[in-house]
Amino acid sequence: MNKLRFLIPTFLVAFCLAGCASGGDTLPDQNATYDVGRVDVQPRPRLESAPKYPVELRKAGIGGEALIEFVVGIDGDVLTAKIVRASNARFGDAALKAVSTWKFYPASIHGVPVKCDLEVPITFSTNQE
Repeated sequence: MNKLRFLIPTFLVAFCLAGCASGGDTLPDQNATYDVGRVDVQPRPRLESAPKYPVELRKAGIGGEALIEFVVGIDGDVLTAKIVRASNARFGDAALKAVSTWKFYPASIHGVPVKCDLEVPITFSTNQE
């Protein structure tokens, strides 16, 4: 009976440790899209082009902004992008067109590239060149 009392706690500790070790080593699903707060390494831009300021709005001295939401794929390409909001539809269109051409170093979890959601605000100011 004394041996049994010793074996049960030892077995439980070994079982728990095995479960903990295997739980942390699972690979991420590369088909899933992860929130930027859930990845180990966030996507980093490697090629960004500035949006073209709509000429008529610049001439009129009108500034504004657009918020673009997009997914960075495992290859670093922008997969889906949409306008969340824009102070003027032309600012939204210009921002969307620019962001759609950007390239990134992809996000990763445990060293595995994953798709990742991002949002970026883009400001159009008449003081910018």
